[in-house]
Amino acid sequence: LENGNEEYIKILKKNFPRNFDLKGTKIVIDCANGAGYKSGPYLLKSLGAKVISIGISPNGLNINEKCGSTFPNKIKNLLKKYKAHIGISLDGDADRIIICDEKGNIIDGDQLLAVLAIKLQRDGELKNSTIVGTSMTNHAFDLWLNNIGINLMRTDVGDRYISEAIKQFDYSLGGEPSGHILIPHLSKTGDALMNALIILCEFVT
Repeated sequence: LENGNEEYIKILKKNFPRNFDLKGTKIVIDCANGAGYKSGPYLLKSLGAKVISIGISPNGLNINEKCGSTFPNKIKNLLKKYKAHIGISLDGDADRIIICDEKGNIIDGDQLLAVLAIKLQRDGELKNSTIVGTSMTNHAFDLWLNNIGINLMRTDVGDRYISEAIKQFDYSLGGEPSGHILIPHLSKTGDALMNALIILCEFVT
């Protein structure tokens, strides 16, 4: 499918306001020499961002090799070097995301879930006031959710188990510290670029 990237990016953009853009935003992205190596930088550039990208030279063997979401210090160092506004790390199949903020703080999956939980709650899209985590989900995050009226359901580790719980109990959000985040009304599978756009739309624009 020769125009696969272009069609995929069109689908992503349909979830956001037409006036959503990233002009004036400098972004570092690490694509882990994997599935997002073309679509990640292309998407951000098409929205007007200035993009510094690494992990965009796959050779069939170097996927996730000392890069991507399991090595977030790479974007942290580049963010400081280029004085970027935000850093984004994908994993090899582009379903996990870790972010680095403008101060160089690494933002993991639990913290991103917190942002998304607030957004969905605010927009009336958080079904049953519950999100799905795993046995690895931070206990402090659990307590914080309770304080804002959101329940946490825990499953075994793995996005498969999160997905099963979401379907079984009709929830609208789940994820784990590694950066797997599922928002089923927007995507049937974990999609790191989609989740990156939601975070960018919330905080950068």
